[in-house]
Amino acid sequence: MKNEFSVNENDLRKLNQKLGKLFAIDKSVASNLIDRFAIKSEYDIVKDAPVDTGNLRSQVHKKTNDKEALIESQAFSKLNPTFDYALVQEFGSSRRKPKPYFWNNIYKNYNVLLLRIDKAIKKAIK
Repeated sequence: MKNEFSVNENDLRKLNQKLGKLFAIDKSVASNLIDRFAIKSEYDIVKDAPVDTGNLRSQVHKKTNDKEALIESQAFSKLNPTFDYALVQEFGSSRRKPKPYFWNNIYKNYNVLLLRIDKAIKKAIK
């Protein structure tokens, strides 16, 4: 069972425009900011993940390259391998209240990333 969620298109467009400008000016600074975003997001997600067995925290991973970051959290039940425990924790179910730990941290760090990109662009064009 694979679940996907969409991202606000305006947020994504804004980020791509700003990153495009920064990559045109200084690729190493842009790559560094993406890495910092991924590292901080992974740290915050692990810190805020609900703890039952610790399995959820151990299943948060980041992958980065020069132009993008992927942060994922999947924790499947040992009793039912199609039951994604991470999604139930984040969004809740008919029997369980949500305990958001993932998207709140992504959005918080996304806003910090935008500010850092703006600052880097201003610094680079001085």
